[in-house]
Amino acid sequence: MPTDFLLHLPLKYWQDFQNAISKATDSCVYIVDKAGNPFSELSQDISPCIKINEGKRIQNKTCLDFYKNTVSSLTSPEEVTCPYNVRIQAFPVFSPTQKICTILITPLDMKIFKNKELKMAFIAKTKNIYQTATEVIRTIIEKNLLGSQSLVLNSLHQITRLFMSTTTLDKVIDLIINSLIIIFDTQMVFLSLREGENIKLVKAKGENITDLKDKVIPPENPLMKKISLQIEPVCLSIEEFKNLFDLDEVNLVSEANVWIYPLWGSLGMIGMLGVIFSKDEDKIINTVALYANITAIALTNALLIKDLETRTEIDPLTGLHNKKAIIDILNREFERRLRKNIPLSVIMIDIDDFKTYNDTYGHMAGDMVLQKVGEIIKKSIRKVDSGGRFGGDEFVIVLSGTGEEGTRKVVERIKNALQSTTFPHRQITLSFGIATLKLNDTPQKILARADQNLYKAKHQGKNRAVF
Repeated sequence: MPTDFLLHLPLKYWQDFQNAISKATDSCVYIVDKAGNPFSELSQDISPCIKINEGKRIQNKTCLDFYKNTVSSLTSPEEVTCPYNVRIQAFPVFSPTQKICTILITPLDMKIFKNKELKMAFIAKTKNIYQTATEVIRTIIEKNLLGSQSLVLNSLHQITRLFMSTTTLDKVIDLIINSLIIIFDTQMVFLSLREGENIKLVKAKGENITDLKDKVIPPENPLMKKISLQIEPVCLSIEEFKNLFDLDEVNLVSEANVWIYPLWGSLGMIGMLGVIFSKDEDKIINTVALYANITAIALTNALLIKDLETRTEIDPLTGLHNKKAIIDILNREFERRLRKNIPLSVIMIDIDDFKTYNDTYGHMAGDMVLQKVGEIIKKSIRKVDSGGRFGGDEFVIVLSGTGEEGTRKVVERIKNALQSTTFPHRQITLSFGIATLKLNDTPQKILARADQNLYKAKHQGKNRAVF
């Protein structure tokens, strides 16, 4: 029997699975081996660990000594504090004969330990993470050493408990894909969701997935018609799979079978889960079918919540973000800018003499103007940018990674589109206030500066942009 069971855990896929758990639970998860040596990287950026170690790999000597001298000797779960005052929930993992590793879990914000309720909730969460990760580790090791499937159902049970309590769609998707790829001996796992009448690939994992990116299957596809009428999993050959996704080149074992699991929930068929097995094993296929059923429920819940959140973030008249949503986006982009040192700009827009227009021609005509301006804004910015209705006839655009020169181009696009758009009764003009992020700025400061520049544009005669 090997002396180091951890060697049988495939690090390539474990790191992704660990990261998926971490994101789903808003925590940082990592593993050290039985001797206290780092096995996996930190799953999320936490302070001061990233700075001290100059990255996610633990390599600082003080940290390494701490894990070797303190963590390696643990025989039961315990909270430990590292030399840099990071509080860690440490869970040793054992096989029947020896210690395998220690799972380490830390919160993303250490301030939760100052609040009794938040601390208790985090402790409960860490136990769930530990149970899930432990079952998966034991399952993989037993399969590798003994070729046994007896622990698979236990590990899948723990995982489904985890993602049934997760309502964020992308986090649920990450857990589904990374769980299947690491537990089963699969060439590839992919997940597609319904988008209108089409089925669109949202996530794929395996050795050969580049050709699958952004693939869309129309409803008239004969194989798609066949799958959409099924409740039970459908088996496709590699050739049928290639035809389904319109693939020219894909390096897969020709003897393998592609199993497609239609995902049915309260919204009807919401998508399909695909797994490519190297060999046809009935037990595995049936086990994944059970997993797929629970997956469909979790995805349906996440889709419903996402739709509800989207509705509460969108201005119903213009289709742009509402005030709260655009401020949240600005805050997120500001934090991203700090981490990656990229530019950020804000444009504040006001429709000139809109009150007079409304009073003269009526609110229905005014609403049509707002709608047309919203359409112009949406068509004038990139997908990575965000536009919002700030209230009344005022709009805000957040331009990610864009400096002053790029912002001027956006303003010109909006002006040109405005001139070529026909409005009811009379043509309208816009005033622009622009602010680009400066040193020591905050989201509030950049927004206030854009507002001040908009006021200057109005005061200087309207129909102009002030930077």
